[in-house]
Amino acid sequence: MIATTIAIILTVALACALFWIDVTRTTKRERWTRRDANLEIYRERREQLNSSDRAMDDSPGTTTEELDAALLDDIGERESTSPTGSASTRPFQVILGAIVVVSALGYWFWGDPVAPDLLNVETTITTAAEPSDFDELISVLERRIAISGIDEAGVAYLIHFLALQENFDEVIEHYRAAMAKGISTLMSDVAFVQASFAVNEGQINEETQTAIDRVLESNPEHPTMLQILAFNAFGREEFSAARGYAERSLRQMSDVSQITYVEAFLELVNRRLPEDHVGVRVEVEVASESPHPRWLTIHARTGETGPPLAVARRVIVAPRTVIVLLDDAVSMMPSLLLSSAETVRVTARLSH
Repeated sequence: MIATTIAIILTVALACALFWIDVTRTTKRERWTRRDANLEIYRERREQLNSSDRAMDDSPGTTTEELDAALLDDIGERESTSPTGSASTRPFQVILGAIVVVSALGYWFWGDPVAPDLLNVETTITTAAEPSDFDELISVLERRIAISGIDEAGVAYLIHFLALQENFDEVIEHYRAAMAKGISTLMSDVAFVQASFAVNEGQINEETQTAIDRVLESNPEHPTMLQILAFNAFGREEFSAARGYAERSLRQMSDVSQITYVEAFLELVNRRLPEDHVGVRVEVEVASESPHPRWLTIHARTGETGPPLAVARRVIVAPRTVIVLLDDAVSMMPSLLLSSAETVRVTARLSH
């Protein structure tokens, strides 16, 4: 944006400079021609003749008739010199016109004429209360892509806003168009996974799995990806895996509505576990209040010390009762499983 502004200023300055040069060079100055000079000489001579006191027959001299004849000879001749003035101004006018046209086309194709309409994009993201609040920004982003082509930031925001409005078909369409040009961002990958998972009714195809892997490579504990993997595992009746993904996602969450949703999902998963499932059900009541969010960490060990066999973590924003299930799905290391221990010691710690 700064480079574009500088280019516009330089272009306008150059055009003004050329226009000033053109005006100063082509301004005509009034000068006497040969005809003007002859007329002035004629008037002076006539005055001299009229005022002379000499007798017309005493001495020979120039008569009025002779003076008139000489003047006619002089003013009747074609001027041999070209009119006073500068060379043609057409080249400068052509240059100025070309500069204006090239500048306009350059800004249209390589600039960003829609950019001023996107100055409030970050504010809209944080303050929008309804999905319809993104309608105007979506329209601006679509127009920007139509004018300037697909760019990384523009298509990422467009896909994100469309996903918030649950326009999943359009999300997939724009995502694939961006991928065809080699453009991929974490934001667009996340939105595409959500859209594809919804459109495919909870199934993860190869394209979606590739996007999930790319997100998890950047952030192995990305809560949205872990939730989708949990839902997919539940659909395949892999309840232990579903528990593991859901518990990992809860470790990253601070939004109360999302926490409530995932905890309800976990309760549903727990009810589907087999009767011989090995685990420790723990219920912790947090009665104290705090102006800041706190984290409740519950872990099981075989003794006073040593590495934990299983760990569950919840954010606490208000007094409530937390119910967790410690089992192999929340084990910290594959070699240390809770199911292999005869007795365990459970500890809960509340911290900021």
